[in-house]
Amino acid sequence: MTRDQYVLSLKNSQGQDCFTVPAMLQARAELSCDSTALWRSAASDETWSPVRWGEYRDDAARVAAGLKNLGLAPGDRVGIMSHSSLHWDLVQMGVLA
Repeated sequence: MTRDQYVLSLKNSQGQDCFTVPAMLQARAELSCDSTALWRSAASDETWSPVRWGEYRDDAARVAAGLKNLGLAPGDRVGIMSHSSLHWDLVQMGVLA
């Protein structure tokens, strides 16, 4: 199975196909919660530390909840202006959720 086939055949814990990016993130976190998803750098000393799939999912869910509490609704447009970073990615995932 190729990587693309794996992503397209990703199923959640109920056996349903995942067709959205947030659903794929949720399913991946269910499959390998403690595996490394991303790496973040500490600006102070330029060291890198892992971000686990479960942590990534939970942080993105908190961003999504915060945006909803601020009044963001489906169909609203969001612009993200930032350097490439974990925070940018979390905001992107929060917006998509």
